Amino acid sequence: MFQNKYAAATTQLQDLIRAHPQDAKDHATYALVLNYQTKQKPALDEALKAQQLAPNDGFVLTVLTRVEDWNNDLQSAARDGAAAIKASPSSALARAFYGEALADVCGFYVDYRTRTHRDPDAPRVPKTRNWPQLIAITTTDDIANHAGAQLLDGPRIDARAVETLSCTAQLLRLVLDEHGAIRSYQLLPSSVTDALFGAVAARDQGCRWPGCHKQPIHCDLHHVHHRAKGGKNSTCNCCLFCKYHHHRAAHDTTITLHMARDGTLTITYTDGTTETTIPPPRQPRLPQ
Repeated sequence: MFQNKYAAATTQLQDLIRAHPQDAKDHATYALVLNYQTKQKPALDEALKAQQLAPNDGFVLTVLTRVEDWNNDLQSAARDGAAAIKASPSSALARAFYGEALADVCGFYVDYRTRTHRDPDAPRVPKTRNWPQLIAITTTDDIANHAGAQLLDGPRIDARAVETLSCTAQLLRLVLDEHGAIRSYQLLPSSVTDALFGAVAARDQGCRWPGCHKQPIHCDLHHVHHRAKGGKNSTCNCCLFCKYHHHRAAHDTTITLHMARDGTLTITYTDGTTETTIPPPRQPRLPQ
């Protein structure tokens, strides 16, 4: 179903490229369509063709930024994103794609950079994530009323951001009396262990949102049935979403998610239409 949305555009762009093979913007637009069909390698080829034809064009550089980011070439995406804004400083699309690329760069280094004397830029991903410490203070009434939370030494965040952060957070239950004195506290078990993240990553092998192809190292673990509503920390209730789809879509109250025990994920939108994704059939066979 998702693929069919781009069938007409794909045919039209292929015809335009055959008629005008030197049109960089046609190549760039085709690259974007291929990218959203999760055809990452052909998308990158088309984006690079467009760049060869128009190396300083803002739209071309904007598309190249998005394609490189989704191909997990974060360094190139950050570089070309900056060039896109320089070429088209008023382009909201260029700023959006550049911003997402920078967020992916920052997220990767915050999550995975090891505190050792080894080269931090070495192309080796540690086995465990270094989860950042971010303290959000909220009350049971605020949670019930979707009132958000206050970041310690930071701004107030909305309820969607609280839910997104809570998916991977370790919660501290704190009881205060009417004078503000601490009466009891309890650190609750971690919601996402390395074992749980690794198991879900092995099944999903990337962001589960239709058309997204971000690899597990750029993804968060999402609880389909949220923890505050009784959702369990289990592979049957968790899936991978990239940071963009985790915040912008997975915690959108107008969108409903349902995951079957076999990992099949069904997304229902406000108009009643649905999309379904299944885990990629690339798991190794068990020994006979």
